[in-house]
Amino acid sequence: MYCIEISGSPVAKSRPRGYRTKQGGIRFYTPVKSQRFENIVRERAEKVFTKPLGGPLRMVLVFLLPRPKRLIWKKRPMMRVACDKKPDVTNLAKSVEDGLNGVAYRDDAQIVDLHVSKFYHAGDEWPQVLIELEEVE
Repeated sequence: MYCIEISGSPVAKSRPRGYRTKQGGIRFYTPVKSQRFENIVRERAEKVFTKPLGGPLRMVLVFLLPRPKRLIWKKRPMMRVACDKKPDVTNLAKSVEDGLNGVAYRDDAQIVDLHVSKFYHAGDEWPQVLIELEEVE
């Protein structure tokens, strides 16, 4: 099993943006904020993986989002709280999957079992992404 921690606020995969070229075609690109987050994921994964894994994979993702002010207490412990607001878990997971493509595995189609959860971080934690990846027999 491989474990990766990525400090900082998680970023959801944004929709591709497009623009018209002088020749009349349309070019699509990923917004900069999403590209930066995917590059951070890729850099952290390159320190863990020497070569991409082969075969089917199980992935567990835990996203710890910044805690809103309405959920910050001074006199009682702050536990993790489930987050039911944006960004949605599918877009968060997609940004991590794309960042790990070609580094941790050849293609994200190899993921056969995916567990994703998102919480507001506890009082003794900080915004981050926790990734567990293992090969399945």
